[in-house]
Amino acid sequence: MTDAELEAAEQEFLYSPEKGNVVFCSALDNWGFTLDSMCPKIAKQFGMNAKALKKFMWGKYYYISSSKKIVKEPPREDSNEMFV
Repeated sequence: MTDAELEAAEQEFLYSPEKGNVVFCSALDNWGFTLDSMCPKIAKQFGMNAKALKKFMWGKYYYISSSKKIVKEPPREDSNEMFV
């Protein structure tokens, strides 16, 4: 198996919220969600495209409410990432 084939096989089995194979949950508080289940609700609330929003929910992205834009650089020093 080549390095490229091994890398592709590893990527196939990695857990990643963007792939929909990670669930965030609390048995104690009785709640759970995936990005697939949460993004449509948030997108509707903010007037965004759910599929596009899903790409930005995991990683270092920041939402600027005044301009309704998603950016990679924090707009302020005390800014939180979108999914915190």
